[in-house]
Amino acid sequence: EPPFALTADMTREEVIAQVESLRASNPTADLAFYAWRDLTRTPAAPFIRAALSRNPVCREGAAGLDEAGLVSRVAAWPGESIYDGPARLAQPDEVWNFQRGDGFEKALLVASVLRGRGEGPLRLSLREGAAALEDAGGRVICALPTAKRPREPVWNL
Repeated sequence: EPPFALTADMTREEVIAQVESLRASNPTADLAFYAWRDLTRTPAAPFIRAALSRNPVCREGAAGLDEAGLVSRVAAWPGESIYDGPARLAQPDEVWNFQRGDGFEKALLVASVLRGRGEGPLRLSLREGAAALEDAGGRVICALPTAKRPREPVWNL
């Protein structure tokens, strides 16, 4: 594997470019983008799996809320992600714990809770500046403003 050639003098952008240039030949470089949760450079499937199966805090916290109450509560939180930019996404438990998130992250939190209750399948998609969560019949459960732009604009959950 080719080594990383990082120095303390490099800018953030130079570091990212260096690591990205090694992705095809260095598995560690490739995995760095998964760990960083860069959904513009990685497939969504591993992130989705984690969001739907490894977020007990939001599910426990929402246990007493029906669907409408859950959507109302989450929608009332500030619409700012804990991560800057359009690429990085917070997991549902992070959104719940910080009680803030981009609309895409909030809709994913709602999906995680509903899937934990056995509901689904669900579909999360980007539409005209909003993250829309729909049930199998096409009913919109929530549509929240988003600035996030994952590489895959439609997620089947």
